[in-house]
Amino acid sequence: MTDQDLGPVDRGYWTNNDRENAEDAATAFVNALRRLQADFDDIGIEEPCVACNHPLHKVSLGSISVVEAEQFASRINRRLDELDALTEGAAPPTAPGRGPKRRPHMSVGAMNPPRRSIGATALVRNGGGAVLLVKTADRDEWQLPGCGAHQGERVATAASRELAEETGLHRRLTHFLALDHVPASTSAEGKSSAEGFTIVCDGGRLTPEEESALAVPEDAADGIAALKCVPLARLGDYTSPPQERRIRAAMSALDKGLRLPLLVLGT
Repeated sequence: MTDQDLGPVDRGYWTNNDRENAEDAATAFVNALRRLQADFDDIGIEEPCVACNHPLHKVSLGSISVVEAEQFASRINRRLDELDALTEGAAPPTAPGRGPKRRPHMSVGAMNPPRRSIGATALVRNGGGAVLLVKTADRDEWQLPGCGAHQGERVATAASRELAEETGLHRRLTHFLALDHVPASTSAEGKSSAEGFTIVCDGGRLTPEEESALAVPEDAADGIAALKCVPLARLGDYTSPPQERRIRAAMSALDKGLRLPLLVLGT
């Protein structure tokens, strides 16, 4: 997948002009991808193969890496979040001279919160035990990487997705350390937040190479202002009191070996 030169294509994108229906379908598909600023290098058209039991041309995506799949899913979900905001009557914020602002950290159901939400976060430490925090662009506050799970999305998948979107780190998350009940609330500005649960997943340790390369991903630059590994002794200087208590409880569970599996229907 690449962000470079993703303008619309035409029928000349394909080398064989005698497969009109397949070319039309494949061209429409590539252009739909490029509207999402996404593309796959190995996309192509497969010839009919009677022996393979597909007598018609097929549009093939080829081989898609895990990183490509994660980036593509992230971009689709971001566009859907923006569409949700528009249909709920609030256009995504814009900056002068730019298109719609990217919103990788937009809360699920922010404009019309669900009755109960699920927050999926990841606790990642460096070699010295400092905790990786992200600073969101719209608040002067630091927190664990993560946000709300999409409807039907597994907690492990949501936490892994958010961690990748906000920090560029790719982890397969299998266990959690803490579950924090968050009551419904209304801010001084009248903004309502649904009751929910925030689950802190074990994101493991940073390698020295990962820590030295930490940087806000380009796609998250409008939503995430900074990344920082913060020692436990200084958590209170960065986070809100509830966030600090949540992180300390998760760290205590980790120190005691109290990791619990993230299960779906018992497995």
